Amino acid sequence: MQRTLATLEVGLAGAFGEYFPVTTTREGFTSTSKCSVSGIYGRERILESLRQVVDGGLIVDKRLTLRSNYWLAVSCPLLDVSIDANAWQGFRPSEGSLVLDAFKHGNALQRGLAAVATSAPDSTPDNPGPCDSVGLARYAQWWADKGAKIGKKNGGRVDWANGESWALEQVAEDWSAR
Repeated sequence: MQRTLATLEVGLAGAFGEYFPVTTTREGFTSTSKCSVSGIYGRERILESLRQVVDGGLIVDKRLTLRSNYWLAVSCPLLDVSIDANAWQGFRPSEGSLVLDAFKHGNALQRGLAAVATSAPDSTPDNPGPCDSVGLARYAQWWADKGAKIGKKNGGRVDWANGESWALEQVAEDWSAR
């Protein structure tokens, strides 16, 4: 079964994408799997991934934005393609919560996650914080507001929000050159 990507993004550590969730039912049990792909390097692999993006799928180029403010990579909301495009699900760990307490007393990575998770306690649907989950449209708007280049796949092209339209091959070449 060929899975289709909902998004393809490029940052400072290569390209990565988010697949549409797949729901399967077997022996009366239903499960939904979410899956992403990362570590996409090189023109041919990037081009192959671009071709897997569904028409209308989100394309995000974060490279310049992250070069000027790399903190955005960890302070951004989390994309969840399984929820409504404009949805926001706030992450509100309260002092004493089991999750937050486990993170705070865990290893260095877990303590870092606790710090990130609590760094934007005033997050709202219009200003999502780290660890908040958002749908595709809200995610695209968040990155656009920070200066990322946003586009949509349209057949063999990416139509960028700035009015440019690039062939997939041109996008793959540009992404693999930096």
